[in-house]
Amino acid sequence: MKSTVHNKIEMQRGLATHILLFAIAAFTIGIALYSAQNFFRGSANLDNLQKAVSLLEQPRELPTFKMTNQNGSEFSNKDLKNTWSFIFFGFTNCPDICPITLSVMDQVSGQIDKNISAQNIFISVDPERDKPEKIKEYVAHFDNKMIGLTGNENQINTLTQNLGAIYSIQNNDTENYMVDHSAHIFVIAPNGKLAALFSTPHDAKTITDDFKIISQAYSLKQQS
Repeated sequence: MKSTVHNKIEMQRGLATHILLFAIAAFTIGIALYSAQNFFRGSANLDNLQKAVSLLEQPRELPTFKMTNQNGSEFSNKDLKNTWSFIFFGFTNCPDICPITLSVMDQVSGQIDKNISAQNIFISVDPERDKPEKIKEYVAHFDNKMIGLTGNENQINTLTQNLGAIYSIQNNDTENYMVDHSAHIFVIAPNGKLAALFSTPHDAKTITDDFKIISQAYSLKQQS
């Protein structure tokens, strides 16, 4: 009986943490992002963007960071230059949102203009279990070209805090612990700055259509 009560309490705590986590994420993103503002305004028909995307008023500079990819090599800011990057934070034991989102990202890769350089990046927020070799096997299920990254807690927090991604590890005293995390896809422009994000629910066609507009706007802005 005591065990049952304890489990209920833990479940309630986990639910409360989950709700708080996403409330914080929504607030953080809400005050940081604006729909189609100054940087892109006037350079493309942004009125056709759908509600799933948010643009930064000004693309945000990323902090200097270094992480490890699935092959054990270093990945840093320079690897985000001269290409578009779609970044998603999650963990390999995720039962739902991670595999769904990574599958959508793979679909988007097949639909965007072949003349546009773009890469998909999965960053694990569960470094205890997600070592490079495990991440390598995981991302290969979705896209052989997908980049998988890991790092220590400080390295992960450097990026998540700057981008506005939120995560919380639940009771890692057990082997099958869960990790609550925000589910946005962050879009990094070829100048290495955060330009936009896609919120849930993720739909490949919606993301592809909106990205076409964003990339055109970016190109026109760079030429002006």
